[in-house]
Amino acid sequence: MDLKLNAHTVVFWDTAPFIYLIEGHSDFCAPVRELVEECIRVRAQMVTTLITYIELLTHPERLGRTDLAARYRMFLTNSENLSIHPFNLHVADECIRIRAEYGFKTPDAIQLAVARACGASLLVTNDAAWKRCTDCNVALVSELVQSRPKT
Repeated sequence: MDLKLNAHTVVFWDTAPFIYLIEGHSDFCAPVRELVEECIRVRAQMVTTLITYIELLTHPERLGRTDLAARYRMFLTNSENLSIHPFNLHVADECIRIRAEYGFKTPDAIQLAVARACGASLLVTNDAAWKRCTDCNVALVSELVQSRPKT
């Protein structure tokens, strides 16, 4: 994995990579874990939003999986170098610009707006549509898997 994380002081995280990590996805867990560990090692601040918090906890709550919901809550609220950024009017205005320019739905536009507001120089997701945002440096988890050396 060659993202040169030491060049990034703020890394934004979308929802899917956390699902892969916490639920142990067979293909994506290991590269996401490596990326989290590298962020911690180089002291890159990891940022996400309340959108991610809501998206991660809704499914376990719906299924009555309080164990999984607790794991998500613990990770999101107690992880080293990870913060959950709130919405504000600045983020809302940036969200409007992103929706107008790129046509993203509101949740993705909020994610991208928060990434910009936080000064994130790298965005970690598995949503290829985010690459439409041409002024964002987007890393797809699926591409990280493809770039890993074969064992």
